[in-house]
Order: sequence, then C-alpha cells, then structure tokens
Amino acid sequence: MPSYQSSIYEIGGEPDNYNPIVKSIYKYPRPTNEFVISREEGGKVLSKYMDDCWDLSPYKLTLLGNNRIHFKSWSTKDNDTYGKNVECYKWLIFIIIYLAPNQGSNSIKSVGTVISYSVLIRTILKTIEHKEYSLFDFIQSESLMKNELSSFPAKALRILPCLLSCLIALGEKRTGLKPINKEFVLFLAHHTPGNCSGTVILATH
Repeated sequence: MPSYQSSIYEIGGEPDNYNPIVKSIYKYPRPTNEFVISREEGGKVLSKYMDDCWDLSPYKLTLLGNNRIHFKSWSTKDNDTYGKNVECYKWLIFIIIYLAPNQGSNSIKSVGTVISYSVLIRTILKTIEHKEYSLFDFIQSESLMKNELSSFPAKALRILPCLLSCLIALGEKRTGLKPINKEFVLFLAHHTPGNCSGTVILATH
C-alpha cells in the first residue's frame, strides 16, 4: 500500500499520512472528511479535509504572505456545479501537497508554493463561474482552456503549465483526472513570459 507524507511538513504538528487503498484497476480514493491536513506543534488539529478553510500556518517559516486556503470564498453561488468545483479545488490542492513530485533533492514545498496554486485555481473558478461546465471538466479539456486563455492574467498563465505538468506526471490513476496533451502544455510553457518551462513550481522556503 502506498504511503504519502505532507510535503509542507517540516515544523509544527505532523499532519496525517495519506495511505490510499488502491486496487490496480481503480483510481486513488479521496481522503476521508476527518483526514488531518494541519496540526499545531502541540497536536491540536487545525484543519481537516472536510473543512472549508485549511490553515497551513504551522508549516510557514515566515510571517509574510497568506497561510490559509478558503475553498468557498471565491463565490456566493451555491448549486450543484459550485459544490463540485469546491470539491475539485480541494482535491487539486491536496494533490499538490501530498502527491506532486518535488523538484531536485528538496523534499519540502513552501506554503507559499501551495498558495500560488490556490490563487491559480481561484482565478480559473472565477473565470468559469457562469459557464455550464465545472472545474473538473475544464482541467481535463484543451479546448475549454484555449477558449479562456485570453481571460487569464499573466501570473495565472505562468503557473497553469506547472499544474498541468504535475497531473501528467502523476497520471489518471492517482489523480482521477485525464491528463492534457503534453504538446499543449509545452506550448503554454514556452509562450508565457517568466513561465516554469513545463515543470512543476516547487519553491523553497
């Protein structure tokens, strides 16, 4: 059985390990609602997977910048698509924290790196909020992305290839998401100033 540790845990209280029970033909299951995302150094639980906000402050080494991810504050709209979008948002951030490969020999991601992905996803959600498709549909569709690229700010376009590259590296079995064509991701990476060159952004502390 595979086991994954939180890649942002270096100080503070140790969060839960992700131990998906997987049969060869099935995708990785989502964590349970009670899965602990963050703990204080003394062991007090700060955030569980089910929570609308994940507090990552125990793992942040600086006082600057945001350390919380609010999964529902991007919209007040509450319908079936909204619920699916929130769940996909949460799962993508979990993938970045627990499953995404690290760069080089560095085994720790910064909280700031995770927040940068969160900002990207929120940008996408605000862009597609009034569309008939969900974030789950968008992140798997080259055509939907092409239609919306002009709506994204430059910063989002720099990080989007990194997220897509991560999903390609992990594969559909682990993420439950069909990876986008590699050529399209390379096109995004090579045509966006200051991009991550098609690799996952994994900033250091």
